[in-house]
Amino acid sequence: MTIEHSNTPLAIEESAIRQVAEATIKTTMDRHGITDPAQLKPEVIERAYEHAREKLTADAERAADPNYQQRLALEEENRVLRMQNEALKSSRPAQNAPVSKTVDPSIMAQKLGPLVWNHQLDGNGRLQACGIDPSLNTAGFRQEILDTLGPGSSIRGAELARTNHARYTLLKHAGKALRII
Repeated sequence: MTIEHSNTPLAIEESAIRQVAEATIKTTMDRHGITDPAQLKPEVIERAYEHAREKLTADAERAADPNYQQRLALEEENRVLRMQNEALKSSRPAQNAPVSKTVDPSIMAQKLGPLVWNHQLDGNGRLQACGIDPSLNTAGFRQEILDTLGPGSSIRGAELARTNHARYTLLKHAGKALRII
């Protein structure tokens, strides 16, 4: 059975109206702590059915509107483009990666003075003074510094500086502090 609203020729299914109205009634009952629908005033039930009819009519009119359909299509296209943009961002190396929290060894040497920097601190002490964890000072780490920043490694160093600038800065500062480069 269909009911036609007086203002619109669109037909709305009675079952759809009943379903929306019952959901509204249930929400009202839950909000007010009512367990029996018989406790509701008949006006409340009538208003729920009127509201459901108006809502479904407005939804049907909106769905029939070509401008609304175009808007939905544009929103979906926009959503897809945002997802593609996010996928591209995640697949590219971060251009604005966080800068390394280490201090340049030449600046730290000036702050501490040549006596302390050159004679009182060993390699691990210089690393720690620059904010680099001394436990990184392993043979593999030293080899990575040489491979990345040592003689004949300009391409590797440039690539690392472009893709992971924080790691490049860490290796550069550690290499200077350890006096490898």
